[in-house]
Amino acid sequence: MRDAGKLVEALNEFEALANMAATEPERSDLLGNQANCLWRLGRLDEARQRLVESQREGKTPSGELLDTYICVSEGKAQEAEEKLKTFLEKYPDLRESEHRYIYFCAQDELGRLLFDSGRYAEAVQPLRAALAFFDDIDRRRWLNYCLGVCHYWNDQWDAAIEKFSESLPSDRHHTWWAETQYYIGICHARLGKLDLAELELRLSLPSDRSVPRWVLAQFELGCIFFRRGAFGEAKSTFEICELLAEDTEIKADISKWLKAARERLGQGSEPIVRM
Repeated sequence: MRDAGKLVEALNEFEALANMAATEPERSDLLGNQANCLWRLGRLDEARQRLVESQREGKTPSGELLDTYICVSEGKAQEAEEKLKTFLEKYPDLRESEHRYIYFCAQDELGRLLFDSGRYAEAVQPLRAALAFFDDIDRRRWLNYCLGVCHYWNDQWDAAIEKFSESLPSDRHHTWWAETQYYIGICHARLGKLDLAELELRLSLPSDRSVPRWVLAQFELGCIFFRRGAFGEAKSTFEICELLAEDTEIKADISKWLKAARERLGQGSEPIVRM
């Protein structure tokens, strides 16, 4: 019931079973399952209380992992990160045991915490470890996407393309299809594959111009036109971007490239900015 999302029903069942438990280890396990349900329900104080009760006879790997999940939900990301690193150092043998699922869930959670904090180089190892273990399609797509972003921000364009391509959903209406396509387009642009990059960036364009990625994709297209020497087309594209951009940093980059395009139409110099 818990895994099916019927959390309240599962919680009630675990509570009833705990009251009938014949041994203390059995009761502790059932209390731990109650803590898990309460965490999933967002009842964090109660989850903490049940977890403490379940650990009176000693801590277990599953209980320690749940502790880190609760920390994340409580907004204690740094504490959770430290506990996860300690967990992985403490239980390396879990990796080859019947409980290896717990070990790789810890790798997954650590990778996500590092990813969410923008520490992309550090996130690669735990994300790779999780990807090597899990076979759920959606989970693997998300892990591949995260690895793609990590490689992207480390200027590893080929590696980023590989992971983004593996994460790309078959359904173009999927939540992250267009964003993934956008990243693939940028990577190909960095590698000088301008025709392919243009196609991918056009495919990534949202139909709604108010979506921030519309300006970002158009800006990248303008840079491609500029690199081809199509300065008039680049100028028109940058002008539209400048009109619609709201982010101050992006707006500044657009202005530099727009100025350069106008100068090139009358002979000028290319700005030195990261595309």
